[in-house]
Formats: sequence, C-alpha cells, structure tokens
Amino acid sequence: VELLSGAVAPAPLKDIVQRVSSPVMLIASNAPDERRIDQRFRRVIGTSASMWYVPDAGHTQAFEVHRAAYRARVLGFLGRALGMTGGR
Repeated sequence: VELLSGAVAPAPLKDIVQRVSSPVMLIASNAPDERRIDQRFRRVIGTSASMWYVPDAGHTQAFEVHRAAYRARVLGFLGRALGMTGGR
C-alpha cells in the first residue's frame, strides 16, 4: 500500500479489533487457524460482526469458489449495514 499510494498501511486487525464499532463481515477460509482467529475477532467486536466460514476455499478465495453466494452474502451485509431495504 505504502509503495503504490504513499499511504501508510493500516494497523493489523489484531491490534485494533477492540476499537471496531462499525459493522464487519469476516470471511474465514480453510487456512490454518483462520476460522478460530475470526471467531475470536467476532466475539471481541460483538453484535456488529458477522462471520461466514467457507471451508472449501483458501484464503481470499471465497469469491472464486462461490461467486453467487459471495455476491449474495456481501450485498446482503452491505444492505443491512447501510440500512437499505432487502439488503440491496
């Protein structure tokens, strides 16, 4: 991020998770410990966090493996987070 834009990379989520108050959608893959870590983040963030576990996809691969489900979940999350009727 810093190299391409000049902006400093944000702090790692693990360092700021206790300060998160906005709605968050965590997507956990089958990567080692990712589900456990995301479950912990979800507990720390509280009710504004949701989590989707995608056991048959690698890290950042949920979109590639489940395009329709990814689209539906992300648009639904954004719709709810933005207060839009029907999640769209």
